[in-house]
Amino acid sequence: MRRVLKSDFLPLAIGFFAGIGVVLVFIYLRGDLQNWRLNSDQGRIWEIILKAIAGLLALSGAVVAVLKFLDDKAAAVRTAEKEAVKDLLAMRQDIYARLIKSMAKLINREPEDDDWLQIQDMFFEIYWGELRWVWNEEVEGAAGKYSDELFGYMGGPKDKLISLSEEVVRACRKSLGEAWDFKRNVIPSQPLNSGVRRPGNRKAKQ
Repeated sequence: MRRVLKSDFLPLAIGFFAGIGVVLVFIYLRGDLQNWRLNSDQGRIWEIILKAIAGLLALSGAVVAVLKFLDDKAAAVRTAEKEAVKDLLAMRQDIYARLIKSMAKLINREPEDDDWLQIQDMFFEIYWGELRWVWNEEVEGAAGKYSDELFGYMGGPKDKLISLSEEVVRACRKSLGEAWDFKRNVIPSQPLNSGVRRPGNRKAKQ
């Protein structure tokens, strides 16, 4: 779990600087302290107090240094992890883009079109091959439903295919947002709805 440095350092920093302040006060008043008439017991008590302050001061400084070291090390590990998965995340983004592009083409084609089978094969190749390489459970599930519907599609209304394609797009958006660790809503979870008509059977309308 990532530590919050401010909450770790604040009490230690306060103790550290308070200890320095006490030591400076004693140094400033050392001339007056020599005029104090202390018996042996009082002298030993003040000696113990000063040694305790010095010890706490040294301990606080050491703890602050250790926490700073651990935080720097954790930051370096996080950076190394991001660098290690950068290529994989870029590959995932490319595969998602081509998967969605193949679905978009299928929505605008009909089974009797010359390139229908070619585009359909493109989708199945991405689904059964590359998509498994960058496996994501939600994307896999949504794409699986679309694949089943596409496999049995022989023509006619595409409402079911369109609805399932939107589920795939939504899952891809979510997967990319989580992978790149976006803190803001940069990638919307819901598909855009512009209100324009969806493509239907173009040849039937001609």
